[in-house]
Amino acid sequence: MRVRRAGPADVPALVDLINEAYLVEAPFVEGSRTSASEVASRLAHGVFLVAEDGAGPPLGCVHVQEAPEDEPSGYGRFGLLSVRPA
Repeated sequence: MRVRRAGPADVPALVDLINEAYLVEAPFVEGSRTSASEVASRLAHGVFLVAEDGAGPPLGCVHVQEAPEDEPSGYGRFGLLSVRPA
């Protein structure tokens, strides 16, 4: 397995992975968890790290971003932590 930075070409696969991983929210969240436009926006303002084994779609991902300027320096955020269901 390897971990790499995602690029714009990864957006469709990331959307599929995130929405599949968050299906557990379906009983209390209506609709998809994310969209191509949201993932592309997050990619423009941070980094998606992607785990893959080279034998198919991504196994997992996480979005990492430095904290906004109104928060103390040295802080960051991570979100949309997703793992492909078995």
